[in-house]
Amino acid sequence: MVAKRPQAGIIGGFDSVSPIFEKDELMHLSTYFGNLEAAPSLKNDASEAISAAVGHFQSRVRKVNISVRDVNGPKGGEDLCCRCVVHLKRMTPIVIEETGANVRSLINRVADRVSYTLSQKVDRVKQSSRSKKTRKRFAETSLVTKLN
Repeated sequence: MVAKRPQAGIIGGFDSVSPIFEKDELMHLSTYFGNLEAAPSLKNDASEAISAAVGHFQSRVRKVNISVRDVNGPKGGEDLCCRCVVHLKRMTPIVIEETGANVRSLINRVADRVSYTLSQKVDRVKQSSRSKKTRKRFAETSLVTKLN
């Protein structure tokens, strides 16, 4: 049996898929609130928090998926789970998952972690490309000195 994807605009379905435009780049942001009834202000806050978290790296981000769901139903406690998947251009995706009791603080924590992880990953890639260029220059200069 094949599971059906939820329909847009229905509670338990994808609440919004919004393209975010900045610097002529396009990034798609989708939010999904599972079996929770999310107010439009909460959806906007989630979109704004994640957009701010990845804003500096907009040119490297293709798509962001945020899903918030109630893990153990009406039992109470820390039962909300927020998962954010950031799909990057020419890099592996970043997946951040947090659990908590308050939706807004949960989304803000995930946004902070996304921002930190994304900056670490981009710095690592930049550092790696710099060291490759340095090794290449060193090899070229040592080759020239051997020939002379």
